[in-house]
Parts: sequence; C-alpha cells; structure tokens
Amino acid sequence: MSYRVTDSMINSLLLNDMHNNLNNLLKVQQQITSQHKYNSASDNPNAVTKGMGIETMMAEGEQYIKNLQDAISWLKFTDDALGDINDLFQRMRELTIYAGDPALTDVDRAAIGEELRQLKGEMMSFANSTIEGRYLFSGLATDKVPFSLGANGEVLYNGSNYELFWEFARMETGQVSLSGRDVFPLDETTNYLKGIEVPLDFEWTGRNEILEFKIGFRTVKVRIPERWTDEITNGMDDTGDYNRFRDPNEPLEGYSLQEIAGLINNSTEMGDVSTLLKATVVTDTERGVQYLQIKSLTGEPVSLTSWQETDSIAMSEGIMGAAFGDASRTAGTDGKVEIRFSDNKVYSIDVKTGDSLSEIVTKLNSLQDGRIWAALKTDGGNAWIDIAARNPGDKFYLDTSGGGTELFAPGIATATSSASGADQTVTSNAIADFTAHSYGTIIIRRGSEVYEIDVPAGNGTSDVRDWITAAGVPGIAAAVTGDELVITSAGGEPFTVSATGGLVPLFSDGVRMSSGGSAGSDGKYTLETAQISTSFAVTGQGGFYFEYDNKKYWVDVAAVDDMNAVATALQTSIIANADSAATVTVQKKVGDDGTEVQWLKIKTSKPITLSGFGSAATVIGTGLLGSESIQMNADHTHIGFAAMMGMETSVQSSEFSVGQVLVDTTSDQLQIKIVSGSHHAEIMISDDSDLTLEELAARINGVCGDWFEAVVETDGPDGSNPFADPLYNSGDNREGATQRLVLRTKDGSPFSIYDTSAIGTARYAEMLGINTALTVPDVAVNYPDDGLGNFDENIPAILEVTVGEHVFNVRVCKNNCPTGELVAK
Repeated sequence: MSYRVTDSMINSLLLNDMHNNLNNLLKVQQQITSQHKYNSASDNPNAVTKGMGIETMMAEGEQYIKNLQDAISWLKFTDDALGDINDLFQRMRELTIYAGDPALTDVDRAAIGEELRQLKGEMMSFANSTIEGRYLFSGLATDKVPFSLGANGEVLYNGSNYELFWEFARMETGQVSLSGRDVFPLDETTNYLKGIEVPLDFEWTGRNEILEFKIGFRTVKVRIPERWTDEITNGMDDTGDYNRFRDPNEPLEGYSLQEIAGLINNSTEMGDVSTLLKATVVTDTERGVQYLQIKSLTGEPVSLTSWQETDSIAMSEGIMGAAFGDASRTAGTDGKVEIRFSDNKVYSIDVKTGDSLSEIVTKLNSLQDGRIWAALKTDGGNAWIDIAARNPGDKFYLDTSGGGTELFAPGIATATSSASGADQTVTSNAIADFTAHSYGTIIIRRGSEVYEIDVPAGNGTSDVRDWITAAGVPGIAAAVTGDELVITSAGGEPFTVSATGGLVPLFSDGVRMSSGGSAGSDGKYTLETAQISTSFAVTGQGGFYFEYDNKKYWVDVAAVDDMNAVATALQTSIIANADSAATVTVQKKVGDDGTEVQWLKIKTSKPITLSGFGSAATVIGTGLLGSESIQMNADHTHIGFAAMMGMETSVQSSEFSVGQVLVDTTSDQLQIKIVSGSHHAEIMISDDSDLTLEELAARINGVCGDWFEAVVETDGPDGSNPFADPLYNSGDNREGATQRLVLRTKDGSPFSIYDTSAIGTARYAEMLGINTALTVPDVAVNYPDDGLGNFDENIPAILEVTVGEHVFNVRVCKNNCPTGELVAK
C-alpha cells in the first residue's frame, strides 16, 4: 500500500523542526542567563534534589561554624567572669579569716565590713555580666538581669534554671552557658567533722599520730608529732635517756586545739591539706568550752582515720662510742675529743690517761652552750659512751686523737646484701685467724624480720658461723669460705647484717692508717702511727688487722699491756704471715707540751694498711666520725587524738603481726554483718583454716562492693634501717612490723558492725577489735514462759533491734539452740 506526501505535510514537518530548534535555543539562553542548568524540579528531579541537599549542607555548615564561634566567645566571657568572681571570693575569705583576729579593734572590723560590702557590689556586677546584650548567667532567659537586690538587701535570682544548649553538628548539641544557680547554688552541702566539746584550757598530750583524711577520692595525711624531751633535765643519771622512748619521768608537752588546727591546716608533708579541708576551733566563752571542726572545702564528704605512728621518726643526731670492756675501764693514754657542729662552732675536751668513762661523760656534759648530751651505757657486758645533740637537726662531727680515738672507735658495722643468683648474700672481711676480742652481737634484718645473735668473746670466724646456724634463723645459712664469713638468705629479698662489740672487725675497717704509696730510699714502705703518751696501756680488749698484698691478718692484743708488747705482737704476725723482712719499732720523743710521747714505725717490703679496734684503735691515731639521725620508737599505749575527739569515721582492728593467722574458721564460722543506711552486707567464712587480715579484707570488699572498703595498713618495724640508730640503745622498746584492718564507708557515712556468729563460738568482732554494736551473748534475756507461768529456757526469746531505718528480730535461746539468728523484719 503506498502513501502520498502532500505539500501540507512537508510544511507541517518544517514548522515543527523550527519550533523545536527555537525552544532549545531559548533553554540554552535561559541557562546562560540564570546560571542554572535546571529551572524547575521537573527538568530533572534526581539532579535537582541532590543539588538542593548540597546547598542545605553548606548552609548548615556555615551556621554550625557561626555557632562554634559564638560559643567560644560566650565561654571565654564566662571564664573571665568566673575568674573575677573567684578572685573576689578569695579576697572575701582572707578578710573573713583576718576578722577573727582577737587583736583587731572595732575600727579595724568596721573597715573590713566596708570592704566586704564593696566586694559584694563588685560580685553582683560580675554576676550580671553580658555579651552582646545577653546576660551570661540568666540561663535561657538571656534578656533578664539575673541578680538584683531585694527590699531588705537580699540577693534575688531572676533568671532561668535551665542552661543554653547550641547545635554544633546535626543531632549534636553542647552546653554553652551556666545558670545563676549553677554559679551561686542555694542547696550547697557543707560536709564537716565535729569533735566533742572540751574545756578552754584543754591540751592534747598524746604520742605521734597520723591523721588520714579522705575527701572524695583524694587522700591526705597529717602528722601530729608528740612533744617531749628524751632526757631527764634535773641532773639525774638515767639509763633511759635518748633511748627513743618516753620513760616515766619524761612527761609529754601538750598541744592546744588551736595548735592542732594549725598543724592540720599547714601540713604539706604528705599532701597539701589547704586545698581540700579547713580545721577551725569553735569557742563558746560563756560556757567555757570549745571544739574542733574540720570542713571539706570541695563539698565532698570528709572521713578521718587515725593511728599511732609506729615507724621510726628522726629526732636528734647522735654517735655511739666503742662498745668493749666493762664500765670500769679507763682511757689508756692522753687524747682529745673535738666536737664540731655544722655551723662551724667547735667544742673540745681533754682525755687524760686513767680517765674513767663516767668522768669523760661529765666533761662532755659540761661543754659550753650545753648543745651536747652524753651518757654512760652498758648492755651488761660491754660499756660505751653515747653522745647526742640536744637540738633536733643539729649535725656534728667528732675529731678524736689518742685516748679519745680509743673511746669512739666504730661501735657498729653494717653490710647490705647483694644478689647471688636467686639468693642474697653478705660477705665479711677476710681476716686470717680472726678472734673476737670482746662480746658482740650479729643483727640480721630482712624486711620486717629482726634477729639478734649474741656471740661471746674469744670466738673466731668459724665459731660465729656456728652461732648463726644454731640460732635457726628461717631462710638464713652461714658458711666460711677461706677466711670469709658468707651469710646467705634464700630468695631475692635483700637483708642487712650489723655487728657490735668484738664482731665489728668482720664488717668494718675500724680506725685506719696506710703506708705511703711509694717506697723510701731504702726500698721500704713506712707507716707511722699517731704520737701518744708513754703511759699508754692496752686495756685487754682490742685488736688489729693489717692488710698486706690484698690479704688481711688478725692480731689480738688482749695479752699485751704496753707499746713494746704491741710492737712485738705486730712484728711477729707480719713476719709470720706476710713479710719476713718487716720491722716494727717503738719511737719516742719529748712532745710539744714537754711530755714524752711514743709511736710505732712499721717498715715493710710492700704497702701496708693497719686497722685498729677497741682499745688498740688509739695506737693508730686520729678518727673522724659524723653524727647520724636518732630514730624514735613509738608505743601504742595511748588513745589517739581523733578517737578521743570522737571524730574518727573508720573502725580499726587491733594490731597483729604481719601475716599472722587470725582464726581457723573451719571449726568456728565467722559471721559479721555490716550496716550503713540502706546498705547492708553479711560476711560468712567457714572454709579458711588460716585466715589472715589480707584475706579477711578481700572477702569484705568482695561482698560489700563499691559502698564500703576494707584496707590493711602495714607499719614497718622500728629500726629497720641499719643506719637509723647510731646509739643502738633501745632494743627493749623496739617494735616489729604490725598490721591492722581499717574499715570505712566510701562516702564517709556512719556504719555499724554486728557479730552474728553462732552462740558458743568465738566472738570474732571482739577478737579483732572491730565490734561497734552489742553482741547477742551480751544481751540480758528474759525467757518466755510455757503459757502456765513457768519459764522455759528451751523456748527462744525474740529481741527487736533497730539499726537506723532497719528493724531486726534476734532470736535467742539458752538451751538446745544451735545458733542465734539475725533476721530482717
């Protein structure tokens, strides 16, 4: 079938093409003019939607940036205003404290009041700070003045209690403002501890005590040092003087409450107290009473735990004399003792041949200015002189010569262990044929353990080993290798060995002198001892060792009594052991003061060193000793300050030895209930045959969770530092390491402990010293009758016990009743 194309059809097609081209031209011209590809969503719905989304995101981003910039400005202005407000608060605090000074006059206080009024106006101005016409501390009501004064001068808050939150990203907002009640709250909580009321003339005369304050999760400690003088000042001889322990005739000196408050507020030794709490004394002069108040400065609860300080505390400086011979021994030759303090003041005494120890003590105590205390001490075998500075922190040195050196030769020697594989060892000096010239003691200190082993005079190195072995110190073994005594402790814990008396040479170089480093013209090395009086006599307890060609040899001079005999003993030993060509001669001359003096001249083929101990030390010459800090023991026979003031918020157990087994709970079950407000917990232990404090604390913490805590406090032993006791005269009062259990709520709220163990078993809370409530067996019970007026002890009695908001029923029976029960009602 065929079609015919007419002229009208051709014209129609031509016109359509022209119209389409014209429309396309118009669209292009419109896009050029509007700079948009699509002028309506119908042109391309998908593309137009995406484009509009991008434009929205760009606009949002610009707004978020503006919000952040405004927030930064707002927060900066807020920070500046708060800083100014804080400065005003500090000034107000200073003025308030100053106003409490009783020395101020009414005019002074009026001036303080006027300044406080001005500060209040400035505070109001900063509290009403604005930014771009909006008030910083009005909350949402930024157009309202937040603070104004009422008719009676009271401050009124006119703003909103809600803060501004701005959007910084899609669906993310942040707080940018504070309301006035955030800055100046009405319901601020003040937490404080209040002590009991005491008279205005009250003084605290207690022992050294540590007060531990816990504010929130921060802890600070304050030391209250005892005030006393460790000597009798009436001129009487007292063997207890400077024994680091308060004897009956040495009374404590008291602190007033104001002084204790000052100690607390100014303490920085174990944490800065001033930023966390404030101690003040509130006085009621009309009633004649006062009490201590401790306020938390952070708004958090404050809790207080205290304990008598058992660790040694540094007192004065001291030096112990040589411990040998009995109290009747005398100086073997003339000499001098010069005492030089750190401020370069020098005092001296002359030691004359034949001076007794007590006479020398009298000379020392008679020194000008009275800065030195001296006493004659004895352990029943050896005697010595103790010297101590009367003023704490007064360090001094002894420079001795002649008989003075004899008196103050080393009295104590200490060596610290070193690792030897998995063990620790201490090795003595290697002295051939050593024999103790007097009674001595070996002291082994390992952690909290202290062991003392007495060794009589006349014992050699091998004998000392046998004494240590016989003592049976756990984990300690002694052996002799060559001439060395080797003491080993199993395991890696370091330990120290100290020696006194005749055992000092094993661990000390004594009073020491060496020959020159080069030979003289005769090829010999010469050593000349100090010049001493020709009247010198060895007192029978002394000795030397000489070191020659890296080996030490012992010379006991107990059997000799003059310088010639000493020379013979030395020469015989040197020739026999080290140098066949050695000579030891006695030299004499008239000294500068006209008296005849003598000394030893020793010539050897190689360099030699001579060390003297006991009375033999004076032969060698001079000695310089520096004082060391005396450490003071504590005792626990006194009630603590916090406990006496009724301010302690924790419960402390009795003291136990470190690691001590408390009870066998497999035979008697331990059952304790702890109640504090709405919290309560019950601890039952029946599976531990050797329960310790650490294990009990772990059980309590596991049951109580996050509202209660049990802590084991450990105090190290007194004298654990081998160099801490230069006088070494307080063994009778020395205390070993102790532990105690401390129980407390984490928010400082009160709590009670109830011992609910079965009747007839041990009362564990009482045994541990942590009971705070009446235990069931302590209750006087009227047993019920049988309904006929006859009392029957087999019928349980019901007691109602109230603990805070809780009421408990306690069922108690006297006969045929296996357990007492505490049941919540």
